[in-house]
Amino acid sequence: MKRKWQIIIGVIAIVIIVGVVAGVFLSGSPEPEPKPQKKAQKKKPKPPEPQLSLCGDDPAGNATRPLAIMVENLSSIRPQAGLNSACVVVEGLAEGGITRLMLVFGAKDAENVGPIRSARSHFVAMARGWDAIYGHVGGSIYAMRDIQDWGVKGWDQMGHSASYERVRWTRAPHNVFSSTARIREAASQYKEGGDMAAIGFKFEPSPPKEERPEESKKVTIDFSDPAYLVDYQYDRETNTYKRFNGGQPHLDANNQTQVTPTNIIVMRAPTNPITGGSGVLDINVSGSGDLTVFRDGKVIQGSWEKAAPGSPLTLKDASGVIISLSPGQTWIEIVRPTTQVTIQ
Repeated sequence: MKRKWQIIIGVIAIVIIVGVVAGVFLSGSPEPEPKPQKKAQKKKPKPPEPQLSLCGDDPAGNATRPLAIMVENLSSIRPQAGLNSACVVVEGLAEGGITRLMLVFGAKDAENVGPIRSARSHFVAMARGWDAIYGHVGGSIYAMRDIQDWGVKGWDQMGHSASYERVRWTRAPHNVFSSTARIREAASQYKEGGDMAAIGFKFEPSPPKEERPEESKKVTIDFSDPAYLVDYQYDRETNTYKRFNGGQPHLDANNQTQVTPTNIIVMRAPTNPITGGSGVLDINVSGSGDLTVFRDGKVIQGSWEKAAPGSPLTLKDASGVIISLSPGQTWIEIVRPTTQVTIQ
């Protein structure tokens, strides 16, 4: 019996010794490193949609939709009133080689605008694309029909004479004037519905002076005869283009200062006389065509697109990328496919 207990005690002792040795061995071994956990990948936020604008530097205002007003450009009535207050000015042929202007106002106002003249279809289509209230004095039978068919928010002097004034210091039909506030107030039924933050063009900050080209850039557009020859002279100091019309500085009658847009857009559009239209032109600004943009002293070639009268105007470079403009006024020159445009 004594022998049996000795064996049991010996076995227990061996087990204890083996346990101690194993414990010492395991305590000296490094613990296995935990497997690295995969980090949850954060979804990259979508870049914000580009903010659209008419001027790129529009002040805060109560205007909810643009106001487009037709202004004549007969050489004998210059200077016109309100040119420098417009965000966008569209210039295109009317009849007889004479160009006409459409002043497009955003949040900026003009106390005096004119002489205000009649509508033409290509201007109506441009106004419709920006969802603008459209101020005019009558129009060609084609333009008046298009105003109705395209759902343009027209404000014709013929039916809303209280919104306009016929001055006495010049003769008709060159004597109709108004103001942006006057037309907007009268056309208050059209105040809502537009979205100024979703209308116009993409803008980016202007480059500093040291990044602007030093060589002079002159752009000449030969619409018809010398009285309607347009010149733009780039000014590196102000990053604007001084406008000359008929060889003379083009002034705003409201302050006698020269027109100096920041951007010039030359869009070539099919142009043909309407059969039996007494010289009225069919200028098709719905579709696409060649484009040249002048900004920051640089020249960008590309194309314009406008799917329908109700579609906005889109500017793309040769690679198909949307062209950004510099903040400030933009002049859009609608020319024939064959019009001579010279860059010096």
